[in-house]
Amino acid sequence: MAKVTLGLSTFVRNEIKAVPGLIESVMPHVDSIVVLDTGSADGTWEYLQRMSREYFPSIRAYRLDMPQDEKFHFGNVRTVAAHLNECHYVLMLDADERMTDEGFAIIHDELPKAYARKWYSFAFCRHNWFGSPKEPGEYDKDSYPDWQIRLILNNKEIYWRRAVHEFCVYGESTPMNSILLDAHIEHFHRHFHGTDNSARHEWYVSIATNDKEYRYYEYEAAAPDAREQHVRDLYARYLKRTPTKQEVDTWVASTLSISDIERQIIQSEEYRNAHSREHELPEAPDTDGGAEDTSFYRVHEV
Repeated sequence: MAKVTLGLSTFVRNEIKAVPGLIESVMPHVDSIVVLDTGSADGTWEYLQRMSREYFPSIRAYRLDMPQDEKFHFGNVRTVAAHLNECHYVLMLDADERMTDEGFAIIHDELPKAYARKWYSFAFCRHNWFGSPKEPGEYDKDSYPDWQIRLILNNKEIYWRRAVHEFCVYGESTPMNSILLDAHIEHFHRHFHGTDNSARHEWYVSIATNDKEYRYYEYEAAAPDAREQHVRDLYARYLKRTPTKQEVDTWVASTLSISDIERQIIQSEEYRNAHSREHELPEAPDTDGGAEDTSFYRVHEV
């Protein structure tokens, strides 16, 4: 049986302190590395260009023209990064995350069996460390196990939904039932980005309130007798003031039903370009790799 290949895909912005360590840590364990830069201005893009020229085609760097504002869509960016990889399976790690050698050994032990059985996705526990990769110290036990779906079959019908706090689905809306692997993602956000997350948090809130799908899930997740207050609190964080009753009613009214959301997404130009299907899919998953049509995102390869 031919080797079942494993690739890493990630997307970054201003991660010059973190991304070299990520690439160095995964290079011995993967067949391909794809990095999608979304607008770095700290030297990250120049570093990625150098690495791509030196190690191409093992490392490929792409530039994505997308402003960092309330219209940024993490789900779509993560999907494009995954689909640019050509390996059988794609591991998704952020710049401030690492996988141990033992974790990679577990993954490679599973891949032949997974590919033969057409297993779609795997999830890992994540340690959120207080320290650095060299001196991790203690991890945040309150957030553990923090399960993350990060290893997927390279299939164009697998993608991430929602603009922020994205989740993995198959087809139009089917959530992924993932196999849990006894391996850990090691997360060092505090080391690389500090403990003051107020600016990032405000950005996430602006994305969430701009994304009707996120609003729907926030609304549905709340207890029926507390939904209005829950929505009011979320909207207040975005407005940085207490919204009026009329503003809340208008905001709730614009929260579409899930079927309307799915129809809106599927009919959008964004969906058609990022998830285009030139022919009917066969019954078995398309696992030959191949990059998506990403013209909507104006992706530029080095």
